Parts: sequence; C-alpha cells; structure tokens
Amino acid sequence: MNITDKLFSIFTRDVVLFVTTLLTGVVIARYLGPEKMGIWTLLLLIPGYAEAFGRLQLDTSSVYFIGKGKIKLGEVAFILHLVSMIMVSVIALVGFLNIDFLHNQIFENVEMDVQEFIYGVFLIIPLRFIYINYSYLLIAREEIKAYNKLVIIQALTTSALSIGMIMLMDFGILGALMGSILGLLISIIYGISKVNSIDKIRPNFNTSLIIEMAKYSAHLYISGLVGFFQNNIGVLIAAHYVAPAQIAFFALGKSISEISTRMVPAAVNTILFPRVSSSNDEKGAIELVTRSFRVTLLIISTTTVILFYLIKPIVFILYGEDYYSLIDIFVIIIASVVMVQSSSVLMSYLTGSGNAHLLPKLSILPLLLQIALSFFLVPDLGIL
Repeated sequence: MNITDKLFSIFTRDVVLFVTTLLTGVVIARYLGPEKMGIWTLLLLIPGYAEAFGRLQLDTSSVYFIGKGKIKLGEVAFILHLVSMIMVSVIALVGFLNIDFLHNQIFENVEMDVQEFIYGVFLIIPLRFIYINYSYLLIAREEIKAYNKLVIIQALTTSALSIGMIMLMDFGILGALMGSILGLLISIIYGISKVNSIDKIRPNFNTSLIIEMAKYSAHLYISGLVGFFQNNIGVLIAAHYVAPAQIAFFALGKSISEISTRMVPAAVNTILFPRVSSSNDEKGAIELVTRSFRVTLLIISTTTVILFYLIKPIVFILYGEDYYSLIDIFVIIIASVVMVQSSSVLMSYLTGSGNAHLLPKLSILPLLLQIALSFFLVPDLGIL
C-alpha cells in the first residue's frame, strides 16, 4: 500500500470517526442538557489528566525505535504494558487517597452528587493506556488497515453503546460512562488479537535500551504534558468561576473546531511519523513534510471558511437554540485550531527525526501565556 492509498484509507476512517463523534456528542448534549453535559465534560478531565501525567510516551517513542530496527514488536509490547500497569497503579493510589480533593477542586460549582461517577471514570484510565499501546504498536509496523479497524471499533462501539444507554435506557451520565468503558474494552480485544498475530509478546530486560527509550520519551512526555495543559487548562481554571452549562458550551465549541479540522492532518501524521522515523534521507523527509504542511493548511483553511458561515444553522439543527452560546466560542477559537492542526505535521517530523527535544521548548511559552491570560480574563469575561 503506497502513501496515497494509506492516506485515503485513514481519511475514510476519519470520516467515520467524524460522524460517530459528532452524533454521540449531539445525543449526549441533547439528552443530558447543558448542565449535565458540563458535568460529563468535567468528569472526563480526570482520565485526561491521568493520561497526561501517567503516560510516559514510551508508546510514541517505540515507533522511532522499531523504525530504526533497535527493538522487536513483541518486546516493546511487553515494556509498554509493564510500564502502563505500574503507572496506572500509582495513579489509582494517588487518586483514591485524594478523592475528596478532586471532588472539591473540579466540581466546585456542581450541585449534584458526582462522587460515584468519579470512581467510575477511574476505570477508563487503564483501558485507555492499553488501547494507546496497541495503537502505536500497529502504527510502528505501518499496519494502517489494522490501526484503522482498531480506531473505528472503539469509536463505533462507544457511540452505539453510549447512545443506546442514554436514549433507550435513560441512564444519563452513567450511560455515557459505561459506553466509554465498554468501547475501549472491545477495541482492546481486537488489538490483542492483531498484534499477537504479527509478533508474540515476550519479555525484554535490556536495561540500556530501556534507558535509551526513556531518555527519548522524556522529551515527548514534557511536550505531551505541555500540549495537554494547552488544550485543557482553560476548562480547569473556568471550573472555579462558571457554571457547568458554560463548561459545556466551551467544550462543544472547541470540539466542533477540532473535529472539523483534524481529519486531514490526522491522516497525514499517521503516515509521516513512521515514514520519517525509518527514513535515512533527511532532505527528502523535510521536503515531504513541508509539502504536507502546505497542502494541509490549504485544505482545512478552505473548509473552515465554509463552516464559519454555516455554523449557526448547523448548531440549530444539531443541538438546538439552547446551545447558541457555543457559536461565540467557535468564532473565537477556530483560527488558532486551524494553525495548531496544520503545524502538527511539523511536530511529526521533529518527533520522527530524533529532534523531540525541541518540542517542549516550542510549547512552554504559549502555555505560560495562556495560563496567565486565563486567570486575568476568566473572572471578568467568563468562558469567553
């Protein structure tokens, strides 16, 4: 399968993801209402922050090391799962010892009792770690069809189960939670069968190699942590000042911006990362990446202009008049989302070419600026 075929395959997958993600978000938003939708958004911060702090990015660096022929697929699978289980155990211990702190900090403006839901979202964390491991193992071997199936299985099962339990069984937030857990579990079963058919998991205690992987992953970890804070710190700060319904408007406005612009760069990045990692032609890799950046920026800029003029009727049809407030969020944030999605192509080059140490250096100043501006602006302007 050549690059064009792989890109088309991934793009087709992302169209399916776009539809399922949008449909699930619409159903959850309409049936839960703005307030409970905001609570669900806040609940998802817990596995989100757990992943940001506990996922050491060995999964991402494994693509680079497999591409360079330094380690076998089955050996790196053992390392990834072992490290993931250690980190999940630490996260669970810290989380359960500080459950009241989490409740008070994140759900300060929430009136309903959400403590049982907090315990429930902790089940997402180990499943999410394992799912990510299998995703990167398949990417490392450029098993694009299998990777696409893994992602689609997770998206479709999560969507179908969440919608069914919310609409048909009236489970509310619990339905969204159960759908997320079962969707991850079913996709993991597929990932296990596919990776094991390529190479069986076997122990690897090559200490020097593991240390080398850890050093490379450290740059990715810092960059990933900074990137996560860039994407989520606004919600965490806003939770101290605004009602859950306002959080819902912000989350949905940002979500529409992201899902409408990520299909093309996601497809390009999935191909570029392992291709750059295994390439010995630096000039050719740079030319490929810069061309990909220009094409990506042109495509998503064009589609965004169209979406900009259609956003009001789209929101009315999908979510209803109660969610008109998210339009202002979309208008404010869309330009920055377009640039972030386009430049992710350049990030794939830096990661795949062994220059991951540059990523945190590029990211830290924008994050500090965002935090300072959030504390300065949110108390007066709210979610806007």
